[in-house]
Amino acid sequence: MFGQGLVMTDESYDLIPLTVSDEGSKSVNEKIENTYATSLREFCPSPQDQGENQSCVGWSVGYAAQTIRKAYVQKMKHQDEIDSIAFSPFFIYNNVKLKDCKMGAEIPEALQFLMRTGNVSLKSFEEGKSDCFAVPSNELFEEAHANRIFGFKKLFTPVTTKQKKIRVVKESLINGFPVVIGMNVT
Repeated sequence: MFGQGLVMTDESYDLIPLTVSDEGSKSVNEKIENTYATSLREFCPSPQDQGENQSCVGWSVGYAAQTIRKAYVQKMKHQDEIDSIAFSPFFIYNNVKLKDCKMGAEIPEALQFLMRTGNVSLKSFEEGKSDCFAVPSNELFEEAHANRIFGFKKLFTPVTTKQKKIRVVKESLINGFPVVIGMNVT
């Protein structure tokens, strides 16, 4: 049985700035209203198994979202090309996990880490896959610096209406920004 790696606290979530939607723009409104469904799937790296460790936050924030954004910006369409630039979930998890390898991590902390430090390619830090205590070398931290993100925002709060939630998620995806969502599943 696999454990849950996502640690969710209201305090860390509340610290994330709330995005301001461009609801006044006629062109944005038309684009969103005329879009039944939108997806960034064509920019996704190949699915992989996180194994028995609690690294789901590293996988969702680094491997998935960060790779999707880079593939979108660089207009990559071929799976092998996208997989070759995929970012490491382990570099993030090993640096932001809470306490030990049986503990997970918080999405806001992982995103802050990507802003401050950045990330490396999946191939650059493979030892993190089998050892969640593996410490990246100084050279890897230098490599990571070139792969920092410039910001992130929460799209809605728990009291946001369903229609508004759908609208801001669509708006984000239409503009090529992946959406990281954490939820408890029984």
